[in-house]
Amino acid sequence: MPTTTGPTAPDMIGNKIVNAALKEAWQLSFPKGGLYQERGGWIYADSTNVNKLFVRLAAKDRSKPGKESAAGMAIDLDKPESNPGNPPPPGYKIVGNYHTHPLPAGNEEPSQADIINSYLRGVPGIVVSNRSIWYYGPEDRQSMNGEVGYPGKDGEYSGQKPKIYGPNPFPKVVKSINLEEEEEGVEIPQEWSSVYECLVWYYSTADRGI
Repeated sequence: MPTTTGPTAPDMIGNKIVNAALKEAWQLSFPKGGLYQERGGWIYADSTNVNKLFVRLAAKDRSKPGKESAAGMAIDLDKPESNPGNPPPPGYKIVGNYHTHPLPAGNEEPSQADIINSYLRGVPGIVVSNRSIWYYGPEDRQSMNGEVGYPGKDGEYSGQKPKIYGPNPFPKVVKSINLEEEEEGVEIPQEWSSVYECLVWYYSTADRGI
């Protein structure tokens, strides 16, 4: 009997295709010139086998780069069907979305707007921030029936908090404005070092998958 609900956010984060997409979005969040830009996209699952996932990266122009301030920084993940590029395979439906919070200080957790949007859209959300990966919103897409896109409202926002999945395992690699040399920009806490090394090895050997 086919599964009728979508995968949970932890299940999606643990999938190597989604994992590669999170890494890609994080690395794209640091364009040249000392700028930061929220990047992200959508996660789809086969409606007859929700372990089979497909990821679409949102177009760059769905967000605006900025400096050391969260003001004006956001990404538009509405209307995924209007995004250019390959559509999901037949039978695949949205089960989650993801985006980055690349600023080095503050704005790490999913915002209240992020959480409210996740309940209005009816799927869980994932945020990759400077130190952690967070998830929030509904536990899963409640039914794999219906539209390819967002299924719509699932529960009410009443102060629900996001949850931490784990440390951000993706080093921030940016180009120096003056030297054009790659620099490691994220300091990994010592207590995370062994986990970080294992995850970096795993992700560096995984296929990109999208």
